[in-house]
Amino acid sequence: MPLARYALQYASQLAELLGPDWRAGGCGSATFAVLSGPGIELGVSTASPLRAGSEVRVETRLRSDLAWPRRTDYHGKVQGTAGDPAAVAEAIRREVLPAWTALVTELEARTRLQRSSLRQFASLAAATVGEGATIHYGSRPGVADLRWDGGWAVLWADDKGCISSPHVQTRHVRGAEALLAMLTAISPSAVS
Repeated sequence: MPLARYALQYASQLAELLGPDWRAGGCGSATFAVLSGPGIELGVSTASPLRAGSEVRVETRLRSDLAWPRRTDYHGKVQGTAGDPAAVAEAIRREVLPAWTALVTELEARTRLQRSSLRQFASLAAATVGEGATIHYGSRPGVADLRWDGGWAVLWADDKGCISSPHVQTRHVRGAEALLAMLTAISPSAVS
């Protein structure tokens, strides 16, 4: 394989080595590209100018649709040289992909728990503040927006399904007292 001259060429070489399900995409930078595979996205960082001995770093890009606990045991990155894309591709196959698959399985379970807990709590909170309450869920897991005639609240659930750090803003007391009482019962330190 000829020596790549910039990150997108290198990412394309990795995609070719990893198989037909892999694609390389540019980001308008000579030193960074994105490598996409089945259920995973990797950032490819290179030096400029790129030489055979130049260091290349490949690391996972985080998915925003999953609950991410604070973890230090998963790094999802490999390093190699520009002159040996086959070794980097093999390291991706051997190290990054198995660890990523295990992590995503765990995070998907945590995300389901987080969404379920939040939906259950938000429904209870909506019933508590009264008629006309609406709940909106965004694309990011663990966050809900509760609106009612007297105000609104942003509710968060952590990756263990616990409701934490609610933000409540009221225009008048209607419904807010009951909501604050419910929040205090669940998490006394979160309500002040």
